[in-house]
Amino acid sequence: MTENEKRMHRACFTGHRPEKLMRSENAIRKDLEKQIRQAVTDGLNVIISGMARGVDIWAAQIVLKLRNEGTDVKLICACPYKGFELGWSREWQQQYKEVLESADFIKAAPHNSARSLSQNFCPNSKFQKWRNTVCISHFWNCGSGVKRRLRLKDAIARCCLKYVCAGYSRACFQIRNEWMVNHAVSVIAIFNGEKGGTKNTMDYAAKIGVPVVRIKG
Repeated sequence: MTENEKRMHRACFTGHRPEKLMRSENAIRKDLEKQIRQAVTDGLNVIISGMARGVDIWAAQIVLKLRNEGTDVKLICACPYKGFELGWSREWQQQYKEVLESADFIKAAPHNSARSLSQNFCPNSKFQKWRNTVCISHFWNCGSGVKRRLRLKDAIARCCLKYVCAGYSRACFQIRNEWMVNHAVSVIAIFNGEKGGTKNTMDYAAKIGVPVVRIKG
């Protein structure tokens, strides 16, 4: 399957941190689950999360819940840079790590060769060059249950993943957001009307012709 063919089955989420949302977490989660179920029904069964606090992690958690219930849906975690989560509360950091350990894909590349990471952590991993990005490591079919989670946990613990950006910069979140839009055919936005990263992502999607489903944030 070509990259463009894969893209035809993907949707991505964008949205605000919890403190910027005007609606309750429960209300947002209900809308997220409704949209994810609709996306899967429409053939978009690979969901990309930018892994920020709030909407991104909630959407990822819902994808994993549906997958565990038997829904044919998979999760890509698009992490902007190493240490992204370190300034968060312990609770949010734990949620971030738990999602990464259960994801089907992590938007990351090994510091060394793809072959080395594959041999050490994930014998069935596939690695593919994606346009305008570093390599993406596909932790796909890399065992099941506990063994799979341990491989991912080990890889994360050893810091062998290279993220979308080498480190924090003013542009890193927009780079991450554009990567998500470039690899999806639908954007689902939880938006409160304010300027910022969510609006920039929506504007970029409009610029390149990717439809946006807008939900009140």
